Amino acid sequence: MRELKKAIVLFVAIVLLVSVFFGTRYLNSNPYEKRIEWTQISLIAVRYDISLFYEKYGRYPDSFSEIKQVSINIDDTEKGFSERQYKEYISCEEGETAEVNKLDNSGGWFYNPENGEVKINLTESLHTYFPNYYYFNRNQIPSEWQPKR
Repeated sequence: MRELKKAIVLFVAIVLLVSVFFGTRYLNSNPYEKRIEWTQISLIAVRYDISLFYEKYGRYPDSFSEIKQVSINIDDTEKGFSERQYKEYISCEEGETAEVNKLDNSGGWFYNPENGEVKINLTESLHTYFPNYYYFNRNQIPSEWQPKR
């Protein structure tokens, strides 16, 4: 009986240690991963909307706000534009929406209305913006991210 109690106590202790170890790893998971993912989703959405705008009007929009204005003015049968706001979350936790025509590393978006090119306006590797980010893509440069196919 005494050995059974020892085994139960040992089992409970092991379960608690494993739970604490994995629980703290989960609770302390990378705080930057969601911000990177949300930025990538916004990049996909804005690139999609620019290509949709080009298909409908035969030209690239002058700005992101023109896309939003057009999407508000067309009837529901023609909709197809993303309803989400284009935000870049790497340089700003709340999401940066600034749109510039020169890659200057100030955050937000670089957009060239001549050819529809859009990039994240961050020209240094992710670990520059997130010094404690140690995941596999820490050396990626957001402005170089290509569309996912």
